[in-house]
Amino acid sequence: MLIGVAPGEFVSDAEQLRGEALEGIYQRANLLGANAVIGLSFHVSESPDGSCKIVAFGEAVLAVRNGTGDA
Repeated sequence: MLIGVAPGEFVSDAEQLRGEALEGIYQRANLLGANAVIGLSFHVSESPDGSCKIVAFGEAVLAVRNGTGDA
């Protein structure tokens, strides 16, 4: 819960939470054998007590080169 923080501090904390959510989804995808996450989205919610929850979700996929030299 963030109480009495300046706007810059809140943004910094929100960015940290977003980074943690992103790292979590990458780790989960890796455990599933994926090497990429597509359709990545974030859902942010604030509870009545002022705490913030950030959830990252997407589709874990195994990306492979097509072998033609195209990117």
